[in-house]
Amino acid sequence: MAAPAANVQTQAVNGSSAEGGGGQGPGMTRDQGARRLPEPTFEPPPLPPGFPRWKRFAWDGWDLTIPVDWDLGAIEFGPKGGFLRLDDEFEPRLMLKWQPIQHGFDPAKAIEKYLGKRLKGGDAKPRLGAAIPGIREALKGMEHETYTLVTSSQPTYKAWGLSAYCPRCRRAFVVEMSTDSRVDDSERQVARVLGSLREHTDERLTRWEAFGLSCDLPSELRAAETRFSQGFVSMAAGERGRHVEVARWSLAGIHLAGMDLRRFFSAYLLKARNSQRLHIEDAAVLSHPGLQYHSPRRVLEPLRAGIRRRLAVYRPAHLTGMLWHCATSNRILMLNLASNTPNDIGAARLLASRVRCCKVMF
Repeated sequence: MAAPAANVQTQAVNGSSAEGGGGQGPGMTRDQGARRLPEPTFEPPPLPPGFPRWKRFAWDGWDLTIPVDWDLGAIEFGPKGGFLRLDDEFEPRLMLKWQPIQHGFDPAKAIEKYLGKRLKGGDAKPRLGAAIPGIREALKGMEHETYTLVTSSQPTYKAWGLSAYCPRCRRAFVVEMSTDSRVDDSERQVARVLGSLREHTDERLTRWEAFGLSCDLPSELRAAETRFSQGFVSMAAGERGRHVEVARWSLAGIHLAGMDLRRFFSAYLLKARNSQRLHIEDAAVLSHPGLQYHSPRRVLEPLRAGIRRRLAVYRPAHLTGMLWHCATSNRILMLNLASNTPNDIGAARLLASRVRCCKVMF
């Protein structure tokens, strides 16, 4: 009795039995009855219901809407220009390069110069004057040229780019975004991202947003430095005589598991930055428990200030700041204001009020 049972089991596994649910049925060939894997998809992974599909990226006047799975991959900046790159989980998706120019800008030559080294020895040539959807408002009042680029080595990938010059900022830039033709809504994504690009703001405040840190700073401040590391993000902007830093630590519950904010402040800031002489007191910041602090007023401060002005010393002399714990976002946040005004609590509080600490970022 054992042998027939074994034969029936073998037939079912091999798909030769008509009763086998996944096998070859009556009137079916072996190819028709074979199980086939689904075709590969090149769409981004599905997001849970209610999860945002888009987010803001804003830095030093640049502001655009990007898919939620893109983040800053590289950034460089200085007086002679800058560069930033936004990546998704797998590859670079958008590149932005800029530099100040006083006069004589030719957008077509700028594209040729930008693509010259990149396409050297390649098989592709840009198609100038391409119709890029949704960019009319973004380039209003700017001299510009557009292009698209496809290479035979990667025929499914297409680059959409443009070069423009802003007469107000006297800044020329090239921006390029890559798409995959296997994704159905690639052109709609181009229109949403490149159409949202803003090179400067006409408002009194400029938005800054990256890696879950979001705030509005005075528009006259320019990028000064950045620090991006695991669990810590810091962005700083400044002008002559004023420097503002906004920072956040993630996983606040872990940081504060064995210490309070004062001990955290001492361990992570005072010793690391050699700022042992700060005056510190408890204070509520944006309705959250926190600390406010300032450098001590020195002897003969008015005389020192007069000497600094006479010698044209513009480095800020005083530090005022706030540190607070936002339980809603599980973050510790900090705002430092370096200026020539001692104990400038009012200005520091105004700046801190523009930090979106409770906004949950993805």
